Amino acid sequence: MSDRDSPHSLQAAIQGPRSDPFTNWPDSDLLAGADDQEFLRRHYGAIAPIFDWPELRTLFEAFSAPARQSRARGRRLGVRALAAGFASLALIALLPMIAVLPAPDDAATTRREAIFGAVAAFFALIAIIMVFVQARRGQAKTRWLANRFCAERIRQFHFQLILNNLPRIVAAIADRDKMIGWLRFRKDQLDRFEHEFVRFAGENLQRLLANDADDRTWLVREWFEPGAVPPASAELEALLQVMREQRLGIQRRYAALKLKDGWHSPDTRARAAARAGDTLTMLLLFATLGVGAAAGLAALKVDTELVRAVALTLAGVCSAGIVAVRVLDQGLQLSAEAERCKWYLAFVESLELRFTHADARRKVDLLREMEQLCYQEMHRFVASVANSRFVM
Repeated sequence: MSDRDSPHSLQAAIQGPRSDPFTNWPDSDLLAGADDQEFLRRHYGAIAPIFDWPELRTLFEAFSAPARQSRARGRRLGVRALAAGFASLALIALLPMIAVLPAPDDAATTRREAIFGAVAAFFALIAIIMVFVQARRGQAKTRWLANRFCAERIRQFHFQLILNNLPRIVAAIADRDKMIGWLRFRKDQLDRFEHEFVRFAGENLQRLLANDADDRTWLVREWFEPGAVPPASAELEALLQVMREQRLGIQRRYAALKLKDGWHSPDTRARAAARAGDTLTMLLLFATLGVGAAAGLAALKVDTELVRAVALTLAGVCSAGIVAVRVLDQGLQLSAEAERCKWYLAFVESLELRFTHADARRKVDLLREMEQLCYQEMHRFVASVANSRFVM
């Protein structure tokens, strides 16, 4: 859904900066929403059956839904563990301040320190338990990756099957009997794909992670070499136009939404994390300067106990914050995801621009480039998450 609107896209367009634009992302490239199916039937009636594939959508959702759920659970657990760890370190950092605050007697000061120490220890224990649970969930993370990997390969199979059978499809568009034959053929191909690839998802995922060459784009061996392009016709032109919208347009829109300013944008979050890290580092330097100045003044018999305590507390809290920001960025892969989205969007936009002025043969070549790009992006995503040690 590139240049057209639907209730889903209109909803995303009017969402606020804290709204997640992907809460109801409709997977329009697979026509998961009824509005997308109806749109294609209205404007490309003869071609609609080529892209409307209920069995493939069912298979896709069988992997996509559990992947979304497990990722959300993993991220929540990871962020809570980080928050508990930060709270523990920050409370410990407050102890120098507790020691110099006015109190009726030494026993009261001791009680305060004991309370703060106990609460800090409690948060530390919570963080340790959550980290342990997260580590034990390593197999669950692998299953999530396998589900996400399978869902994306199913999406790729859909478009690769069309792209590598253009003569058969163009003939089917103009002939009802051949269309029935095509639908029967693709059902057989999906059955083979499920039997030979999907059921070995774990093995295929490991093979992907071990393949640094990014050279396994095509899901069927015969597809590695470009197939025949049928003679120019109205059916071919319409088919390629829908391919542009369903493959290039929707992927461009998805990547652009990822980079749109807002709380759920990895680019916005990465920039916020960088600013927070810089600010905390500067405050830490000022706190260190304060500790040093207090020590120097103390040598001159000046009472700097309160200044020293404040500076030590600030230094401790800032240090805890710097660690938290760094772990958050690394765990959520904010910077890596933002850079990957920028790289991906730039390439998709370039392909779409070249597609506009290309002839049929060149358009097919550009669509093949798009499949290679989708595979490379998926490869980078999976490898990035697999190397993440904090959250999914």
